[in-house]
Amino acid sequence: GPYRRRARCRIDAQLPREREQRLRNGWAATLVSAQTRMAAITRTLTALALALRGCTAAPASNDTYHQVVLSQEEGAACLDGSPPSLYFRAGSGDGASKLLVYHEGGGWCESMEDCADRARGHYGSSAGDGATLADAQGYLSPDPEVNPMMYNWNSVYLRYCDGASFSGNNATLATVPGAAQQLHFKGAANRRAAFHWLLSNASLASMTDVVIAGSSAGALAVYLHLDDWCDGILRAAAAAGAAPSSPPAAVRCVGMPDSGFFLDYEAPNGGLAPPPAGRKELARSSDSTGSSRLATELLPQTTQPGNYRDGLRWAYQQQNASVHPDCRASHASDGAAWSCMFAEHAAPFVHTPLFALQSQYDQWQTDHVLATNTDAALINQMGANITARIFAGLIHPHPANGMFLDACHHHSWYWGNITIDGRVVAQAMAEWYAALPGRGGRSTRPAAASQPQRVWWQQEVYPCAACCANGP
Repeated sequence: GPYRRRARCRIDAQLPREREQRLRNGWAATLVSAQTRMAAITRTLTALALALRGCTAAPASNDTYHQVVLSQEEGAACLDGSPPSLYFRAGSGDGASKLLVYHEGGGWCESMEDCADRARGHYGSSAGDGATLADAQGYLSPDPEVNPMMYNWNSVYLRYCDGASFSGNNATLATVPGAAQQLHFKGAANRRAAFHWLLSNASLASMTDVVIAGSSAGALAVYLHLDDWCDGILRAAAAAGAAPSSPPAAVRCVGMPDSGFFLDYEAPNGGLAPPPAGRKELARSSDSTGSSRLATELLPQTTQPGNYRDGLRWAYQQQNASVHPDCRASHASDGAAWSCMFAEHAAPFVHTPLFALQSQYDQWQTDHVLATNTDAALINQMGANITARIFAGLIHPHPANGMFLDACHHHSWYWGNITIDGRVVAQAMAEWYAALPGRGGRSTRPAAASQPQRVWWQQEVYPCAACCANGP
């Protein structure tokens, strides 16, 4: 079949997973530097290997994102007050009218001191950003063998610098106690600035297909703000005459959150232990041309083990975070609108179709929500809770939604590594998307086709090393 031939011809199918493992071993800078120096040799050897296998090399594609510094007219700002930015890569061919919007991930800040520290680095400032980004992987890849559905789409990489999943909405500058430093909590304004730039400069209102994606904290942003994105795009398309004022519309807009279904849970020992030793954040290194390198992200170690609920509640209150309006309204009488910062509480209110990528045994959550990587019984209990809550809030109430729920102990970016029912995520996502109702309410599947699969679920207990490997 076509996917078997793709696997045979796809030499670099495992690169995202290998890169993630190497990054976790703490030598990201060495890896990036070596990849930069060896890029030309790698391309030559890849072409030769493909030729020897009787395969045709994929056509050359644009792998470079160019920086756009966003307007601060409506208050948009990173934590340190620097202007927010996005990186844009233009689509081509039949992807020229299609768009992927990716929200960068990178944890949260959960105290004034934490946010002040964050404001001095990549996840709180744009001061060190380069003019370009390169080396896109997974669902950002321009390689059709790696990313068969979206390889040639317009692609936007939204820089994350507000510390609250693009949700900060506090008009008042915050002063750090005992310091002359002021903090800007403007993630919602940053998101709006990106929307307005895309509308004015990238034909957003004319797009036929839009996927709103993100990983980790960026995936939580998808759960929180997907309806805002897609409803705004539909309104813009209607105003431009590209779509009617009510569905069915000429544009299809969906979500794809990668590892953002964080549980609302506070461990019994939450906040008592110091953060685990390790990297505060992964800085973007640069090659000899000054181009920043995109790499699988390592989350900053900002969350105390076990105190995730209190940390996110602090972020909601301090930043006056914008959350799903229907979720907020449901808590008008109990004062618990802060709970809408959690995907499990926000998901039932999201009306835009989405395809979730999620591990039952999410590695970030075992580290930071459970505060354990050794208690298998507790990790299996967490997996059962994630599974039950994602089905109850995301799948059962919304028949258009889909998901890829694996049993590998990992966190985000496993786009081509795990096989469930004969499909890796890239294939499952494409099949789910193709089966959605098309323009004018018509399905893109043949009329005689059976009910399409929308859930890929790897039903295994923890630990399951084999769950992380690709199939034959």
